[in-house]
Amino acid sequence: MENQTGDQEPMPRHKKQSDDPAVKRPQAGNPVFGRAEQAFFFLYLFAALILVFSHEPWEDELQVWCIAQELSIPEIFHQMRYEGHFALWYLLLKHLIWLHLPLSMLNILSWILCVGAAGMLLASRSFGKGVKILLLFSCPLLYWFPVVARNYALIPPALALLAGLYPVRLKKTFAYAFSLLLLVHSHAYMEGLAGILGVFFAWDLIMHCRRMPLAAKWKTAGVLVLIGAGVLAAFLQVAPAFGVSSFAPASAVSLFARPAAIPGRIWNVLIRLPSDYSGWLGRWTDPRLMAWLFYGALLAALIQLKCTRGSRPVIIFLAGFFWQVLFAALLYGFAMHRLYLPLLMLVFCYALPVRKKRLRNIRLPLVRKLLDPVLPVGVLCVMLLPDLIFYAEMDIRRPFSSQSQIAYLIERQLPKEAKIYVLPETLITGTFRAYLPDRVFYRCSDMQPFRLFRVQTPHPKELDDALLTRLMQGEEEIYLLFQSGVFLEYGLPKGAVEYDFPSFRMKLLFGSSPKAFFSAGEDYALFKVTRKTAADGP
Repeated sequence: MENQTGDQEPMPRHKKQSDDPAVKRPQAGNPVFGRAEQAFFFLYLFAALILVFSHEPWEDELQVWCIAQELSIPEIFHQMRYEGHFALWYLLLKHLIWLHLPLSMLNILSWILCVGAAGMLLASRSFGKGVKILLLFSCPLLYWFPVVARNYALIPPALALLAGLYPVRLKKTFAYAFSLLLLVHSHAYMEGLAGILGVFFAWDLIMHCRRMPLAAKWKTAGVLVLIGAGVLAAFLQVAPAFGVSSFAPASAVSLFARPAAIPGRIWNVLIRLPSDYSGWLGRWTDPRLMAWLFYGALLAALIQLKCTRGSRPVIIFLAGFFWQVLFAALLYGFAMHRLYLPLLMLVFCYALPVRKKRLRNIRLPLVRKLLDPVLPVGVLCVMLLPDLIFYAEMDIRRPFSSQSQIAYLIERQLPKEAKIYVLPETLITGTFRAYLPDRVFYRCSDMQPFRLFRVQTPHPKELDDALLTRLMQGEEEIYLLFQSGVFLEYGLPKGAVEYDFPSFRMKLLFGSSPKAFFSAGEDYALFKVTRKTAADGP
């Protein structure tokens, strides 16, 4: 008979669990990591590490390092209203900086977190070797999450911990609660999944402790208070972003200002998601084919989950997926790491306990094979293969961004006291301090030191003698650091290395070469501006 928590049926008293091959425990000589798992694990470590050391962080990665580097812990929490994120990832990097570790540890940390999740995946007995290989060498688990170091790197280990603790969550209540809060504080995209897991956990706890002693009830109350406090702490960090962050609307109410348009926006997200998910394959293939493959795989997976694990995993996935679609439609669209979160949620649901009674009742071998997750997971992973090849090959050959090139040259060729103005005054030029913490960069708008990007400031509309006169203010020379797209907006002749103004001469010192392959516009040009003398002519 099914227990109150909806997990697998307990074994009959006369039959030991170890006698059933479906639930056999690892024994001596039968390690959790067999030779095949060990081989694939070390191959995964090696491949991911090559990509980590080939990768150059871009603005969104570097901004976190700058914040951890320049702000105190209370200031970090205050800064979250401008970032729209939670402070946990920033605090982890703060500890690396306290230990005087180099910037390269930024990507090493995300690699370590994902390696831990990969190890737990390989140790799981919920998946066969085929599924494990497909997942390990998929685009998200081999490239985006371990290599491109952002707070999303917290999600794989959080899901792996939750899956591992789920069968014993009523015994290890605090461990499960802390794992749930790790997911809560990873990214706002995961709040739907965390929320439904929290609701089911609270229900299971309450039902479990009804006939328990008073001390057990107090323990349950303490766990629920802990979860509530953790959720409140997360909410208080990002709620002030409305009306403050350059990425958030004026208020939460404004999200629903046009309720009639919301279904259409949700539909647009659902239509675009399969092609965006498959990336390069989606660009060169019929979007309808991508939609059939993507949603067909999800539907097949949900049917398998219902047949083998019951209704709860289906509800968990649908709740998490609906939250992400709504979030994408109203606030922050699917892109980069976020595109792969439905796949990770699906894998988490597959890792939940199987109801052994249902499987024992299935006699036909063909039906049993159809309930193996390898087919839907395989389709979703194969759709990502062109992206994995593209990003891995490009990140090895070319820079993901170009900040380190310019930072290297600034450090070695410009005087220590050089006055460097950045255009535009946004993340794209504000994160050079991650490489050059001892350098001072200045804003053109008010000529004050650029500390951290908070809200976007319009850059000057004209690059002319008047602007240069204001920026020089008694200086013999200044330096202008342009993001290349902004420089092109000024309409100066292309390809020139010197530009003459009535009173000043601007000379190109160096620019990004080779160009960054990632489409964030992170190519730069650095110019030296000097006053004209009589010898320079008109």
